Amino acid sequence: MTSQQSIAWSKKGSDGLTHITRLFDKFRAMYGDRFMKQFEQGSQENKDDLTQSWLITWSEGLAGFTALEIKTGLQSCLNVEWAPSLPQFRNLCKPPPDYETLFNEACRECGKHAALRKWTSRMAYHAANVFGHFELKNATWSAAKSRWTKIIDELRAVGDLDPIPEYHEKLPSPGRTTPDMQKINHYLAELHRIVGNHEREKELS
Repeated sequence: MTSQQSIAWSKKGSDGLTHITRLFDKFRAMYGDRFMKQFEQGSQENKDDLTQSWLITWSEGLAGFTALEIKTGLQSCLNVEWAPSLPQFRNLCKPPPDYETLFNEACRECGKHAALRKWTSRMAYHAANVFGHFELKNATWSAAKSRWTKIIDELRAVGDLDPIPEYHEKLPSPGRTTPDMQKINHYLAELHRIVGNHEREKELS
């Protein structure tokens, strides 16, 4: 089987194990108890049923995926602390993004005033929020690569990310504004004019 061929999950290899069983064993080796706890409920029969259900569900959910895609997913799992769900793993199997390009966008945009930022990638935007805007202003790719890659892979597992919100300038806190005396005098004069007109109308009536 080449890396570009879809995996026949129920087919056995030379070791007698099916490909889906090998994937199960990979997760068990990578995540240990964090992965296996979901199968440790009730009797041994129930545990076997849960395991069998996982094998069937995942083999169906990963139908059509190639060996290269699965390898990509497993490689990305090295940066994901908890064993992914099936939808999350499917996301991780997609071709990885250009981590450095996303990093460069985040550094560039975080160096601007919030009103001037023009994000092109949701991934870069959300990763910047996790990494920290201040940290990005002073970061280099060589120093940030490991942490940045881990954050991106965790976000890839999430799947659909929230849209980038529109910028809205925050109102200043009470007591932190400087009064505009010109505007205040204008409003007072207008108020005096209205009151004066009202008083004259009363005298004429």
